[in-house]
Amino acid sequence: MNNGLKASKILSREQAIAHISENLEKGNTLILAMFDIDFFINVDARVGKPEGDRILERISRFLADSVNTEFTRYGGDEFLAVYKGKTAEELKFELEALRKDFRRERFISTDSIYGKVPITVSISITKSGGNSSDTWILLKSAEIGLAMAKKMGRNRVIITPEQNISVSNNLQDAVMTISGGLKGYGGDGGNAFEAGFAEPYGVEINSEGELYVVDRGNHCIRKVDHKGIISTVAGRGFYGYGGDGGQAVKAMINKPNGVAIDKFNKIYIADTGNHCIRKIDNSGNIYTIAGCGEEGYTGDGGMATRATMSRPGGVAVDDKGYVFTNDYGNNVIRMITPEGIIHTIAGSGQFDYTGDGGDPLKAGLNKPYGLAVTGDGNTLYIADYGNNCIRKVDRKKNIISTVCGNGKEGYTGDNSDADKSQISKPFWVGIWPPDYLLIADGENNCIRVVNTKTNKIATLAGNGNPGYKDGAVLNREIEFNLPAGVVADARRRLVYVADYGNNAVRKIRVEQLPC
Repeated sequence: MNNGLKASKILSREQAIAHISENLEKGNTLILAMFDIDFFINVDARVGKPEGDRILERISRFLADSVNTEFTRYGGDEFLAVYKGKTAEELKFELEALRKDFRRERFISTDSIYGKVPITVSISITKSGGNSSDTWILLKSAEIGLAMAKKMGRNRVIITPEQNISVSNNLQDAVMTISGGLKGYGGDGGNAFEAGFAEPYGVEINSEGELYVVDRGNHCIRKVDHKGIISTVAGRGFYGYGGDGGQAVKAMINKPNGVAIDKFNKIYIADTGNHCIRKIDNSGNIYTIAGCGEEGYTGDGGMATRATMSRPGGVAVDDKGYVFTNDYGNNVIRMITPEGIIHTIAGSGQFDYTGDGGDPLKAGLNKPYGLAVTGDGNTLYIADYGNNCIRKVDRKKNIISTVCGNGKEGYTGDNSDADKSQISKPFWVGIWPPDYLLIADGENNCIRVVNTKTNKIATLAGNGNPGYKDGAVLNREIEFNLPAGVVADARRRLVYVADYGNNAVRKIRVEQLPC
């Protein structure tokens, strides 16, 4: 693998972290370059895992030859290089050239039909010093920077803004971290605070208040019990599609996004990469209940297991057993009945912002993400991501309307009318019964609250800036980085957030809702 380099320059992840710690203890200034191969899972899925592994080996050799410094595979399709004696600006100039060379390189075998398809890379540059003189914080800053580069459109090099990270696991704090280890997959059987996550997305609680988290990048669902112990309940840590009829922990799932739990504690998973919805029964066995594993848009009015869907992301279930999902790639919302029949219930399939006041099936949506449903199933809320708003489907009246956001991207309107406010790329919506909505206002890096009775909106936590700050007091110092999933435990006055860009799961203690 070293292709002529000195063996000492290619390190294991553990060796690289030890190398960073040793240099920081000596007072040396370091710069970390963290690399992410853009959309590599799509490449891997097309060419097959054996060729995908060979592609990563070729990429590793190319990067190791190019960076000429201590280098490691950080995990999955991410890599890390450690520099001394350079400025961030000098390094950015060098890595811009590397990025362009990278895109011109052909890592896929020329025997493949995809041999001429370019692969791109996103890179963050993070300098030690100040708050980032601690190894953990420096690496976390680099992860935050990489999330920013990806959010900005990928295939780019950015210098990470200086981060003032503050992480707490104090249960009495207003905002604390449930699990915020460095990006990775580990920790099962131990304290969740020390565990690694990769792109946590949807979150849910069961009837006992235990927390379930979609560990999207690790292709699994994880659980944190009341003692703070973490375990995996579905998935094996690598992507695939298999295991139906057997134990969920031995099954394979693929880039899941959402999780829901019904009143009987049965678990529903939006198995996004496999284009299906799966269910875990009370014996821990997993089954596909919608989607046949192929991407498409067919099957309405028939058995859900014979239907095709396209990247369903959110999933919600009412007390009668009706399951709802956002069929993201088809730009519609679909419902699976308790008898296993699938129907489209909202969205015309057109990517636009139309239809308020009318039939939900004639309305235009734009990349619907997370969704939530009331227990009686009469009201469905949709995070209409591309339209920067939250839509409501009144299933009794068969009418769709906008309850939050005016369709324009922004961060305005606190303490005024929710339907005139501005939100920015909302990933998720949750219900705090009976009259409040929680919104993961993704690109505003905050959690917002809507009072559905008074039509008022306010910010619960976050100040609009991307970062990582817990705190004893719920104030404007709190920071998130692309919050994706959100769920309320109203009985215990808690809110859980999947802090996607920070690879962390966080908890908010709510003494009083702000509107």
